[in-house]
Amino acid sequence: MFLNKEKYKVELSRLISEAENEIVLVVPYIRMSKEVFSLIENANSRGIEILIICRKDGVRAEEIERLKQLECISFMSHPNLHSKIYLNEENIIVGSMNLYDYSQFFNREAGYLIEWWDEEARRDCLVEINEIKSGAELLFASKKVSENKLDFEVIKTDLDLAYEYADHLNKVFKTKTFRVKENSEGADPTCTDFYDGIDVVFSNRIDILPKYPDSILNKLFEKYRNMPEKKFHPFRTYCSDYRRNFTIYAPKGSYIDEEMFDSPKFAENVEKITMALCSEIDEFYKREFVKQERI
Repeated sequence: MFLNKEKYKVELSRLISEAENEIVLVVPYIRMSKEVFSLIENANSRGIEILIICRKDGVRAEEIERLKQLECISFMSHPNLHSKIYLNEENIIVGSMNLYDYSQFFNREAGYLIEWWDEEARRDCLVEINEIKSGAELLFASKKVSENKLDFEVIKTDLDLAYEYADHLNKVFKTKTFRVKENSEGADPTCTDFYDGIDVVFSNRIDILPKYPDSILNKLFEKYRNMPEKKFHPFRTYCSDYRRNFTIYAPKGSYIDEEMFDSPKFAENVEKITMALCSEIDEFYKREFVKQERI
């Protein structure tokens, strides 16, 4: 959505005030108006982690000092920065406006609001922000960043998240190896030959993909075509003859990828269910293979 100056100011205020966990402000010049600093103070008081990347020569010492008083602010400097990018968990604003009181009151400014469903624009923007961050110097860090690391979820690309997911799955499934592989829906953690001839793909669901000869696949999907959805209650399990796969969904109201990180007990149950269904499919294959060998 195109933003003239008035819409720009409204959307920027909303971006800061409606953030749930994190805000990133990439802007070369900073001299905040009372209104903008008040929004930043309010976000800080709500525990919102805020990363600011600007030019060291684009902000006065007193501005840095008042930002240092806010415990949720991390501040970086990039010597060649001229981009203006603002984002929270939902939206990104790219445009001409600095966080400078003169810009907001006197300059002609314009920008563009990138909403989160615009996947290509969002991905390209996050890649650019990460490159800017990589070339920047950390001047001071929030309490949380000082105790942990500079790791903002809001600027992670889908590929970054897929690699984190794969690392987590390798800890849950101690004898399996998940790697990020591209598929028709993007790139997801995949274990090739989870069992011999069975691949397993994790996303917001689990896809189990047998790779058997058609003669055995036809019998497999004929047997499981009417598999009860509640076979592994409260998880929901489906068999698709058309897609030639089995799919496991989390209990209603939740998603596999979210719960795997949040609940060790959930992750343990996912491991048991995935192993059980793959084992069952594997046993079917072995029986059918033996039958065909006897013919």
